[in-house]
Amino acid sequence: LTVDTGDVYLENVIVGGKLTVNSDTGDVKLEKCDADTIFIATDTGDVKGSLLSEKVFVTKTDTGKVKVPKTTTGGICEITTDTGDIDVPRTTSGGICEITA
Repeated sequence: LTVDTGDVYLENVIVGGKLTVNSDTGDVKLEKCDADTIFIATDTGDVKGSLLSEKVFVTKTDTGKVKVPKTTTGGICEITTDTGDIDVPRTTSGGICEITA
């Protein structure tokens, strides 16, 4: 899914392969979503949401702070932002990963 300008909101989206979201300008919100691998890239905008399974996080930001859980199981979840923080709290007991950038 690619968006030049505008917000992206995905709810209850489950993909059996790779989920990719690219945004030039706008927020990306995932609510109760999941995929084997997840790739999210934004130039300017926040990334927030919840996933249904654990992921190994690969993150990059040009300006901002990165705080993600140090997980060793699950599929890859790559989050890249040019401007913004990446903050992913630890997985809850229900297996949901919260994503914020």
